[in-house]
Amino acid sequence: SVSEAIHAFVKGCGQILETDMILVFAWTLSQFVRQLGAIHYTVAAITNNAVWWLVPAMVFLACSLVSSAVGSFGCMFIAMPMCIPSALAIMENSGQPPAYLYLVVGCVIAGGIVGDHLSPVTDCTILASEGAGCDKFSHVNTQLPYSFTVLTVSLIAGILPATFGASPLICYGIAAIVFIFVFLLLGKDPQQD
Repeated sequence: SVSEAIHAFVKGCGQILETDMILVFAWTLSQFVRQLGAIHYTVAAITNNAVWWLVPAMVFLACSLVSSAVGSFGCMFIAMPMCIPSALAIMENSGQPPAYLYLVVGCVIAGGIVGDHLSPVTDCTILASEGAGCDKFSHVNTQLPYSFTVLTVSLIAGILPATFGASPLICYGIAAIVFIFVFLLLGKDPQQD
């Protein structure tokens, strides 16, 4: 009936209100970060003052941090125009091969995605938790150990070895060993909980 439809509509609006408020907050925070030029300052400070072999890892960490406020795509769109010229300048000054540029671009993309998973105010996290029907902060709290594990293993097994020209197969092997070690050390049997 019409009255049941109106009641269901009002009830649905009430259930989605929290999500709408968090999204408005996230978009506002994203605009503040963009207007302040935080990503430009962060990436420029890192690439201008760090030694060449630290730049990919620092770009990855900076993009992880900034994307937790502006989201993955926002971070990528803002950071990529800064990181590509910086990587090209570093390649010219230090004689790095073209793979160095690809590594820096990959660090921007990966950092943007990791930061998006670590934040309770990015649109992807908000919509994923809403779609799953769980509390936003519970969703983030369950993602944190996995996201930090992947962030750490990415740095240890992927970014740092690749910076020095390690083969992707070697990086995958190092990552597999580190993940096995993490699972053996920190993993739990879900049937025992």
